[in-house]
Amino acid sequence: MTRQIQLKSLNLFAVCSSMMLFIFAWFGVVLIPQGTPYDATFKRMALTILLILLTKHFDKDLKIKLSEMYRNFDVKNFIYSLIGVPVYLFSVECLKYQKIVSLDFSDENFQRYISLFFLALFEEMLTRGWGYTAFWSVFDKQEKNFKAFKLFNKFSITKSELKAVLLTNLFFAIFHLQTFIMIYKYDFLYTLAACIDVFIIGVFFTLIFKKTKSMWNVIAVHFIWDYILGLIVH
Repeated sequence: MTRQIQLKSLNLFAVCSSMMLFIFAWFGVVLIPQGTPYDATFKRMALTILLILLTKHFDKDLKIKLSEMYRNFDVKNFIYSLIGVPVYLFSVECLKYQKIVSLDFSDENFQRYISLFFLALFEEMLTRGWGYTAFWSVFDKQEKNFKAFKLFNKFSITKSELKAVLLTNLFFAIFHLQTFIMIYKYDFLYTLAACIDVFIIGVFFTLIFKKTKSMWNVIAVHFIWDYILGLIVH
């Protein structure tokens, strides 16, 4: 008689361990040398497919179903979200380099657009589509008091949502840790500052997803964010 192996129901350990497994897999994508220009894109696509299968498996336990995440695109909130992108990027970069930064659109590379899209797709599927949604669903089951509290007298959030936002973006910062170590050559203070910066950005992205319940909204903002940041850095 054969026994069917069944995964346990959604819990905090399952979410944390799955996040770390995908982060380690991503480190492998970054570190393994590329054979073709599109190798990294194909690897991101493969990891995204695995994420979709994982999310689909726990679909019945999630507060936002997989099909609901890709159902709509909120144009109004997308426009509002874009206001914060150049303001934050230019203010932070100007302070960092202590000079006025400019955009250079001379290097137009189609491969770069494809790479940035699948990068945004994978990161958002991991951190918002799976991470935030799963953490929120787990904490929401444990929370006895579901009363929401307001920020700035307007933006309301429950305790379970707040904990999910904070924990999700802790993993979002860890996700970028390997890149920052390579950039800053193991300089602790610069790496820590970069991780804090990414944590804040991640909170911004998560609040977009919380507001719109749309992966397309946050993927679009993330793509534009990375694109503008690339122009500034280069």
